[in-house]
Amino acid sequence: MSYRKQHKYCRRAFSLVEATTSLIILAFISSSVLVVINRCVAATADSVLRMQAFEVARENMEMLLALDSVEEKVEYGYSEKYPEIQWQTTVESFSAPSPDFSKPTSLGWVRAICLAEYVDTDGEQQKVELVHWLTNLTQKQMQQIAEEKRLEEEMLAQMTERERAIWEQKKKEKEEVQSDL
Repeated sequence: MSYRKQHKYCRRAFSLVEATTSLIILAFISSSVLVVINRCVAATADSVLRMQAFEVARENMEMLLALDSVEEKVEYGYSEKYPEIQWQTTVESFSAPSPDFSKPTSLGWVRAICLAEYVDTDGEQQKVELVHWLTNLTQKQMQQIAEEKRLEEEMLAQMTERERAIWEQKKKEKEEVQSDL
């Protein structure tokens, strides 16, 4: 057989330039796919954290709504179930503003705010907040709350630093006992 006949049946191989070009194209495509996968994983992780924070806030709100009565308080801590989630529960009373917002009206309200915070995959603080208006207060109840606050402030003003620290510690212990119930 002659050289020409042999060459006719031989297949031509890829050149080094063609192989390098195909590897570069494959690298670009692979890196793009990895970026998309990384974003999907981060979004999934953020979604899971948000759902856990919502669950913590919802459980705190449900416990609060199950109580027969509430008083003004602020409680906070870390979730036992999800340690990366910090929570805060606030019960507050306030006067509703007048229609022109110039002064408070005689209408009072009590609301509960349950907040859960977490750090997302970007390192930013995120919040889930649930607010529930518990009830409106009568004028008599508003006066009673105002009187209790005034008496407490007078009593605190008359106490020494040591007495104030003991009183605040007892108040804190009382709130912890009530929250355990």
